[in-house]
Amino acid sequence: MRDRSRSPIRIKRESPESRGSHRRESYGREHLVRVKEELGARPIRIDSRGRPYKDEDRPRSKKSGSAIVIGNDVSSGSHSIEPEKENFEPSGLLAAETNTRNGVVMKYTPPPESRMSPVSWRLYVFKPDPEDPKNTQVLKTIMLDKQEYYLIGCDQRVADIQLFHPTISKQHAVIQHRLQDNKRVRPYLIDLESTNGSFINGERIEKSRYYELKENDILKFGFSSREYVVLHDKCV
Repeated sequence: MRDRSRSPIRIKRESPESRGSHRRESYGREHLVRVKEELGARPIRIDSRGRPYKDEDRPRSKKSGSAIVIGNDVSSGSHSIEPEKENFEPSGLLAAETNTRNGVVMKYTPPPESRMSPVSWRLYVFKPDPEDPKNTQVLKTIMLDKQEYYLIGCDQRVADIQLFHPTISKQHAVIQHRLQDNKRVRPYLIDLESTNGSFINGERIEKSRYYELKENDILKFGFSSREYVVLHDKCV
């Protein structure tokens, strides 16, 4: 027989309202935990294309600071940067490509004071006699009154004055007319770092420096025996 002395077990049924409040409580705790985790998360990083990535997936770049960092990241090498501004200045390669002649990159660029000479300068080319060095003969005359400067060398594509001795460099030297003290234009000689050098009156000149030429100066290039005498129309 059933023992009626024991009190019956009653099961409390929850109302829909109480179940809803319990769910909200549980959701609230989960939400707080999630927010706490998000606050402690690492800063979000975005690559140059606007795509997020993790630290271990961070793209490597040769330039530091190529990624935009959102958040407080004080680690070295990570900082917020602005987009790189356009640079329209010519690079070294572009500058070299623009200073070409017949497809050859020129070693020389005329200075701002480059001018046409009002005086007709010229070079008289002399070649000593192998049997009698004191006896020289005039081979030709080179006029220097048609251009602001004349490139001397053995490269036929770029040289204004072509010299074919084996000791002459492709772009050996330049005779440049320059405005002097805003008063007069004078010819100058500059050696373009040639292998065997340029000479004025028997003395080798320094490379990449201008030397003023005067009447009756004698020029020589490399080990060639030919001499170039500097004169103009008023002293001939």
